[in-house]
Amino acid sequence: MAKLLRCPSDAPTVKCRVELMVLHANEVIHQQIGGHHDVYADGARGREMVEQAPWVGTEKPFEGELCEHELQFLNGVPGKDYKKHFLFTVTKLS
Repeated sequence: MAKLLRCPSDAPTVKCRVELMVLHANEVIHQQIGGHHDVYADGARGREMVEQAPWVGTEKPFEGELCEHELQFLNGVPGKDYKKHFLFTVTKLS
């Protein structure tokens, strides 16, 4: 697979679907999948986004490629950087 621009290493990527469930939430919640940040390029027209770090919401799952660092974030490695009442379900796609 092609290297993700937002990942500075040659970490392997996995195509997957990520769903978010938030306990006791009555409103729509969005969470950026940690591990890397948005990538910008400074071109002739100014600063432009080249690749956006992935987002998942309670009403819309994320489907696409994630690197091992983003999967580690979802699995709480080395520690949870998100609220304890967030539950991510990761399904690998072929």
